[in-house]
Amino acid sequence: MAEALSTIPAHRRRLLLVGTEADRARLKLNRENRRLLIKPSLRFVSLDEVSQFNDPILQDLASKDLLQPGALLVQSLTVPNKYARLSSAGESDRQMEVGRYGQGLSSPRCPSR
Repeated sequence: MAEALSTIPAHRRRLLLVGTEADRARLKLNRENRRLLIKPSLRFVSLDEVSQFNDPILQDLASKDLLQPGALLVQSLTVPNKYARLSSAGESDRQMEVGRYGQGLSSPRCPSR
């Protein structure tokens, strides 16, 4: 994360993956994981760099204890500066987010029923 989240357009930070620089380095070792890190809608939030930014989005996430290693945070559909853990997002939000963003995360499209 080379810049504050609030300076990145909302569509470029729909999903946040939280971890340390060591986590990022481990992700880069695998080809599929590297592809995940370059997805336009996903941002890796480095816990090692969070303190360098006076960023309202990061401050909000920290105050809600959402900045935990391994957390995958999904952007609110209605409020772009708000996030929730993917596992704690509302069922309808979770289904829409996974469907919408899962297609862009190297997963094949599911045939419609």
